[in-house]
Amino acid sequence: MNCSLRKKKFGVMSYLRKKKVGFMFYRMFQVVAVFVAMGVLLSALPGVANAELIANWRLDETSGTFADSSGNGHTATAVGVPYGDGSNGILGGAFDGDGNDHLNAGDVGNFAVTDTFSTTFWLKQDAVPTGFQWFLGREILAEGPYNDGWTLRNGGPTAREYLGFYFLDGAGGSYFYTADPVLATTDWLFIALVHNGSDDLSDTELYVNGTLQEIPSVSTPGGGFTGTGLSDADFSIGARASTGAGDVKGLMDEIGLWDSALSQEDITSLYNNGDGRLVVPEPTMLSLACCLGVLMLWIRRRKA
Repeated sequence: MNCSLRKKKFGVMSYLRKKKVGFMFYRMFQVVAVFVAMGVLLSALPGVANAELIANWRLDETSGTFADSSGNGHTATAVGVPYGDGSNGILGGAFDGDGNDHLNAGDVGNFAVTDTFSTTFWLKQDAVPTGFQWFLGREILAEGPYNDGWTLRNGGPTAREYLGFYFLDGAGGSYFYTADPVLATTDWLFIALVHNGSDDLSDTELYVNGTLQEIPSVSTPGGGFTGTGLSDADFSIGARASTGAGDVKGLMDEIGLWDSALSQEDITSLYNNGDGRLVVPEPTMLSLACCLGVLMLWIRRRKA
């Protein structure tokens, strides 16, 4: 009789222990599933980019040098008086060029044509351009018939209202203009370049106000690339630093430079929030609250 009771008691306790272990594994699985779902949700939020931000010039300064807010120390020095009033930009102040000003940011953005990179900025011209305007990049006069380096600028003498991208290696290179005269305005424009590493620029993309621009053709002076496209010039904003040519007349703001390709979703997010920065956000109150809520639910379930 006693032996039968002990067996029965042992059988019940064994069943309960097994059930409790199974319940704990079930709750652990629930918690893991919630965290995985939260990770997927947060990774899909706008404003999250896998590209590394190399430099970010907010251009809010009204005197002195222009800070690089990426933390990488690429401070830009002023040539001329390119200062706004601290409130003339998309966000805060902006670079204000009168045709005699530019910024020199030193040794940053020295990409070879086979590298992948992106850059974005806001532009507001004083007037529809009729002359040469050099927005940003690294380009220097070379010993060959062409320059060395890359640049975002407007088109040639018959295409001043068109946005262009040049990548040259001294002996040759590639360049193109947009199909539409996107610079024929004095409104604010958000311009984004994504270069994916092809020397014929076949997969290079230009966006204006979040819209991918049609590129009707690519020109290849000198038969195209024979070198790297690396340049000894400093990175400059608002004019070609090596010659002082192409000074921008107008405002530039929120300039970002990345060492990878931004997606169209990234560019749309940048355009919509008006910011030149696209970085993985720090934990927000919403994400922290979700994590705390999941932890409290798990503790409560354990006590139950």
